[in-house]
Amino acid sequence: MFNRILVPLDDTNTSLRALKPAEAFAKATGAELVVATVLFAEVIDANERAEALKDRVKRYGVEPDRAEVRVSPVSVEEGIADLIDADTLVVIGSVGHPHTQKPFGNVSEQIIHSRRDGLSVVVGPKVDVDNYTLAGPVFAAIDPAAPSDELLAAFTRISQELGMAPWLVSVVQEIKVPAGIGGLPGYDVPLETNQLRQLAHRVEARGTGTVNYEVLHHANAAKEVNRFAKDWNASLIAVATRERGGLSRLVFGSVAIDIIRKSAAPVLAVHTDRTKK
Repeated sequence: MFNRILVPLDDTNTSLRALKPAEAFAKATGAELVVATVLFAEVIDANERAEALKDRVKRYGVEPDRAEVRVSPVSVEEGIADLIDADTLVVIGSVGHPHTQKPFGNVSEQIIHSRRDGLSVVVGPKVDVDNYTLAGPVFAAIDPAAPSDELLAAFTRISQELGMAPWLVSVVQEIKVPAGIGGLPGYDVPLETNQLRQLAHRVEARGTGTVNYEVLHHANAAKEVNRFAKDWNASLIAVATRERGGLSRLVFGSVAIDIIRKSAAPVLAVHTDRTKK
């Protein structure tokens, strides 16, 4: 179970947008809602600064359980490392920058770039945070031909802990299998539908309820995922991120970035390491 919902804040209004979705997650799970900021120089009165931070959050309409002000000359993630573990859900506000190297535009990006364990949610610029609820399902945008175990595990956990109905969604080129081949029924069945059905059964075996699935066909994968999720009033969309070119820095693929920028729901960004053997 999540024991903490953590919202890292800087001095931008963008970072504040993570607060109301984070509050919804905290209420759904019973976890502690913690807001934190990291300064790069010593403060005269840390307690005073923490109270000021808490007041700032309250003015935004959210009541945190705790506010933390930390000092680290190294990095944001180093400053709040003790607040982050596998049972902490980190919720981050994003400006949805179109370039893959800087998708967030504030210091909170360092956390999601470096985090390998635990789950992180990105609240993009199209999310109506003032009216956000956990009324709809959680979607995982997945490649059925090369599924990510990390994405499936995170998708399973988040749907269970937040009590949301799980959906698997894929946007692919349609490939049909001739009737009767491989023991399939006597009519053409899209191969990707069978792959996605098998993945749904794998997720159900992890202890979820029934996993719905849908194969979509469109030239723009991100646009179609967002459209379908909006039609179903999705509460969350899970996408895979990756490392590229051996860099230690996490890089979001173009589809993930487009989903974050245009999604009406927050996005669960799941780190996957394609370099693992």
